[in-house]
Amino acid sequence: MKQPHHHFLILRQLNKFPAILDMAKKLKKYSLDEIKDEVVGKKGSSKRDAYEYELQMDIIGELIKKGK
Repeated sequence: MKQPHHHFLILRQLNKFPAILDMAKKLKKYSLDEIKDEVVGKKGSSKRDAYEYELQMDIIGELIKKGK
């Protein structure tokens, strides 16, 4: 069964409220790297390196679990 397109449904609802739609269009968009820089630290920092290492270990752990 095909999943509904949530973005389409949200936009269709927002079209009923033009003021909210205008506000949403003005919001600044951030990339994942920008968010990680702000929250975890810049690339190359010890905190960011530890985060990236832990993330890789989690991914490898999940792949191993799926392989069993």
